[in-house]
Amino acid sequence: MKIEFKYKLIVSDIVHNLSMSPEEYFENKIDDTYDVDDIPKFNFIEEYLSNKVDEIDFVKLEIFKNKNQLIIETNFWNSGKNSSLKYLLHNEDENYIYEFLKINKKFKKDNLNYDECISFYRNEINLLELRSHVIINDEGSIVEVIKKSDVKKYEQLGRHIINK
Repeated sequence: MKIEFKYKLIVSDIVHNLSMSPEEYFENKIDDTYDVDDIPKFNFIEEYLSNKVDEIDFVKLEIFKNKNQLIIETNFWNSGKNSSLKYLLHNEDENYIYEFLKINKKFKKDNLNYDECISFYRNEINLLELRSHVIINDEGSIVEVIKKSDVKKYEQLGRHIINK
């Protein structure tokens, strides 16, 4: 298994590389066999870096095991207050691809602070489709929600079979 981070800081043009072992990246496992989509120690890939989020331009994680691949890339702007995240899991063993895109933005309206999260998934005909649009106020209350309404129970939006 190969686990590689690439990241760039705002103050530099240098792209840094960081390699990790499965034990450093993933939660502890009893049997020490890891898959690319096992549970990481941290929720966000930028948490593996020693830099503050307002110093980071982008961070990209690539995990490879045999023919399976996970790529997560996060880009930051506005001093780290806003971000976009792309997640792509290519699982040859189980013959599927899972992909989604998420945009987080902080904004102010009528002197109140809000967090906006818009998420998309790639559908079976390879187009991005809105999954949800959520606005949350400073107190953590959801102000507005728009989400895909025709989701079937247990459906994973963005997951589809690999065409061979």
